[in-house]
Amino acid sequence: MNTLISIFHRPTPQEQVRKWTSQLRSESRALDRQLSSLTIAENKLKKTIQQLSKRNDEQNARLLAKELVRSGKQKERLWKSKAMVESIGMKLNEQYAQYKITGNLRKSTSILRNVNSAIKLPELTRTMRDLSMEFMKAGVMEEMVNDTFDIVESDDIEEDSEIDKVLDDILGGKEKVDQMPEVPSEEFQAQQPVAQQEEESDEEIDIEAMKRRLEALKG
Repeated sequence: MNTLISIFHRPTPQEQVRKWTSQLRSESRALDRQLSSLTIAENKLKKTIQQLSKRNDEQNARLLAKELVRSGKQKERLWKSKAMVESIGMKLNEQYAQYKITGNLRKSTSILRNVNSAIKLPELTRTMRDLSMEFMKAGVMEEMVNDTFDIVESDDIEEDSEIDKVLDDILGGKEKVDQMPEVPSEEFQAQQPVAQQEEESDEEIDIEAMKRRLEALKG
């Protein structure tokens, strides 16, 4: 009997808004975790770049600086995604406040506009697609045009000037790097196989591993 009731029970506007805002809060927390993980990874990259510079390994230092530039752009998208999520949640609460006065959930052009923007962000595409269907079914917003589901292409390859700026910000001038204490190489070497490998090979493997870990954090 309870199963039948749950099948045919139509959620109230209050229940719907609570469910939606709960989903949005969960999405916001997930974005916070991604931002935190990227920040930790960036700090490790910066330390490694400093040590590579001290060893005059400019090639690998620039490779990691390029990853930092990409990570920075990823964080910008995450912050934008978080702002969109919070804005949609705020608009939903405003809609519910209006519902308590008028007795129905009205269509909102601002929610449509925010969802239209958020759905183009790779981090939010799936969540916004699901929520947009529920919003349309509940009459909160108009039906979206098909081309609004197009995903924005990734940023172009970074310019050398961006990489140079990152290196300058991290190193703060060659004289600052020269004053840094030498860090044991094992802190940024990959785990060694049973057979001993050359030092240059170990460092190269470690750099590639750091790049792979950062890419994994970007999703």
